[in-house]
Amino acid sequence: MRAVVAQHADIAGWLALAAEVEDMFESPMSTDADFARILRRNIDEGTAYVVHDSGADPKVIGAAIWRPGLRRIAWLAVAEDHRRSGVGASLLSAIFEAAGPGSIVVETFGTDVPGGIPARRFYEAAGFRRVGPVAEGAAPSSRDLFRRA
Repeated sequence: MRAVVAQHADIAGWLALAAEVEDMFESPMSTDADFARILRRNIDEGTAYVVHDSGADPKVIGAAIWRPGLRRIAWLAVAEDHRRSGVGASLLSAIFEAAGPGSIVVETFGTDVPGGIPARRFYEAAGFRRVGPVAEGAAPSSRDLFRRA
């Protein structure tokens, strides 16, 4: 299982994945024109990554957006039935390779989001450490900033 740079042909699968996780992100991404525009821009820039399943008609089972200028993982999600199978690690590996040396940040769910505990553990296992809370924004639940040196 290997993450690859996303192509425009992956957009429909990416939006299907977004629909699956948008409750956690507290945003209707799968139908949001701005999200689709951001996704297309990152595909054009080569900063969007996907992992496909091995089926006859490969499905997007994981996806991530890397913002190199900010050294930030802007979005990462794995389909529920493929979590804990190496998909997330494959996405991180592709980002780490693209990033090279230096710190990387990611915003993830605060401790008040029970469904976000696996994401926090995932990033901690990958060497990220909590820096502190993210200022309140559009999401109703808290978010924390994590950094990997």
